[in-house]
Amino acid sequence: MGAAVYDYKTAFLLAAGFALVLPACTSDLLPGAGARKTRAQWIAAAHRGDAQAQYLVGESYCCGRGIAYNTDRAIAWQCRAAVQGHRDAQYALANIYGNRQKLTTRLLQAGKGHKNLGKAYVWYTAAMVQGHEAAGVERAELMKELDAQQLAAARRAATRWSRVQCPPVES
Repeated sequence: MGAAVYDYKTAFLLAAGFALVLPACTSDLLPGAGARKTRAQWIAAAHRGDAQAQYLVGESYCCGRGIAYNTDRAIAWQCRAAVQGHRDAQYALANIYGNRQKLTTRLLQAGKGHKNLGKAYVWYTAAMVQGHEAAGVERAELMKELDAQQLAAARRAATRWSRVQCPPVES
């Protein structure tokens, strides 16, 4: 009996928290679907390759609202959406690698960050090319932190963003 109550409370808290993190959860995952999606449905859609679902699941892990913050899972999901050309996922991934979020700053200070300015440059470039205005601004700022050799390597890598191998998604 106690386990069932715990599972019910956990499910309720996850659903409520996920709805806060993902305002789009109250709308249809696919136009005309006609039903709200649960967290499990979003994750299932992400596993099927839906770039929007992958982005939203990645954001939920990145933000840590409603579920535990998990940078590795955020990166894995954002990467999957990013290589499909999802510009918001590209921007979000660049922000993680560029250490442009307060939480990632705290993780770096604790030795658990994922700062990689070359990767940040790649994803800001990809998002910028697709019209994400903030990505261009962030990329310009980021370029000031790279030396000539790092910038040259990042520019070469930026031409191959669609072939990036994403880290595995943990179950």
